[in-house]
Amino acid sequence: MMVNDKVCDMTEPQKYDKSIMIVSNASSTTNCIVPLVKVINDNYYITERLVVIVHAITATQKSVDVPSGKLRSDGHRDAQNIVPASIGLSKAMDKVILELNCKLIDMVFPVPTSNVSAMD
Repeated sequence: MMVNDKVCDMTEPQKYDKSIMIVSNASSTTNCIVPLVKVINDNYYITERLVVIVHAITATQKSVDVPSGKLRSDGHRDAQNIVPASIGLSKAMDKVILELNCKLIDMVFPVPTSNVSAMD
């Protein structure tokens, strides 16, 4: 079941209904949390929510301290620092679950480990 309430059974691709629109092909973090938030929002009313994510550093993150013009956190090496940042999860979720527009805040903590992930 997808967030837009339509079933997409890819076990038989020849029977795939082309009228089914894929709403979001976001990050793995977004794809993991959105269905859970949708179920909570459908059964209760979300007034605001903070999503905290802890995950291992990725290849796009710096391994040494360097100057950064965009975000201060972009210039810190993640191999020895845990610098909180936003990943845009809230923006993606706002597009999929319209009634949650501007009610969610996301915060990610890249940690210096080879493989870990957690969400709260």
